[in-house]
Amino acid sequence: CRVPLPWAAGEPGFGFGPSGTPWLPQPEVFARHAADVQEADPESVLHLYRDALAIRRAHPALGGGALTWQESPEGTLALARTSDSGDGGFTCLVNVSSAPVSLPEDAEVMLSSGPLTARGEVPADTAVWLRH
Repeated sequence: CRVPLPWAAGEPGFGFGPSGTPWLPQPEVFARHAADVQEADPESVLHLYRDALAIRRAHPALGGGALTWQESPEGTLALARTSDSGDGGFTCLVNVSSAPVSLPEDAEVMLSSGPLTARGEVPADTAVWLRH
């Protein structure tokens, strides 16, 4: 089932609805996912999505066109798209393995779902958007 979106950690029902009483109960742990908490945390999922949307609007290869599977290290998935205007391309690399993987040499990280390792590798369970 879907539960109401928590808006304000300190409000009844986490600020969902005018009555403050949602139709489904929400566990207290949901407070950490409230929009006001995420707004204050630059490493939050809210900020990740805002950054992703801004990059998508600014980068032509993220707007449309065919995606193609790319060769990638074992335990990863990689999809690429080139822009119709010829001003560069985009690759999404997702590391679904349990070990960090190296980035392609010619790639520039535009966005990462988590911090890279100290050696600049993509850790497990992390996705990166790369410009090339």
